[in-house]
Amino acid sequence: GVCFSYDGESEPVVRDCSARFEAGRKYAITGRSGCGKSTVLGLLSGALMPQEGSIRVDGKGRSLPDAASIHQNVFLFDDTLMKNITLGGSFTQDDVARALQLAGLSDVVAALPQGLDTSMGENGARLSGGERQRVAIARALLYGKTTLLVDEATSALDAAMAAQVEDALLS
Repeated sequence: GVCFSYDGESEPVVRDCSARFEAGRKYAITGRSGCGKSTVLGLLSGALMPQEGSIRVDGKGRSLPDAASIHQNVFLFDDTLMKNITLGGSFTQDDVARALQLAGLSDVVAALPQGLDTSMGENGARLSGGERQRVAIARALLYGKTTLLVDEATSALDAAMAAQVEDALLS
């Protein structure tokens, strides 16, 4: 029974929406442009609060504590690729290598002049849109997120790479 309207809008973007999602499964929310798919992800992530209804996880609370939101436009710092992936956290080389492999970034890193120590430039100018999306996926995997709320995160990837990343995420 979730309803949500953005400030100043009289018509709800999401109206009387009810769904049940099971752990360990993959779901796709589809629809025409502007129908509220990103809004639903915002509600699930807790970034948005419903005006009516409730969102519950495992019958209690409304937050997904181990969720990561992967957006179409990924922000990167003007810093090394390593710092953009780890966000200053401390991880083993094996942990980072596994996240890179699963996110389909290993070949990208191998092609960079200083590998993970290569500066990305302002907002990741050194990387393509698809590569920046894979950085966000690697971050989520590295931090052990168990739920990924993906808002067209493979939209900037070609079909083969999108399939590879999806297979890696599902594994």
